[in-house]
Amino acid sequence: MAIHKACKKLGTFDLSGCEICTTEEPCPMCMLAILWANSEKVYYGCNIMDTNKIGFRDAKFYQMQQPDEREINC
Repeated sequence: MAIHKACKKLGTFDLSGCEICTTEEPCPMCMLAILWANSEKVYYGCNIMDTNKIGFRDAKFYQMQQPDEREINC
């Protein structure tokens, strides 16, 4: 939602030069949104191991990611 609000306020989908502050290390979905928005820096207060201790399962999602061996042509 923060990315959406920033894009709306700035009138662009490109957040180059912008920084994001968040409570925890971004999950895979949020990290992709950050990358697509071209935000250059992310500051977070706790990492995946910390959030695992309080019941989040982000580590599981990162473990599920497998490198894609297909070549992607853009």
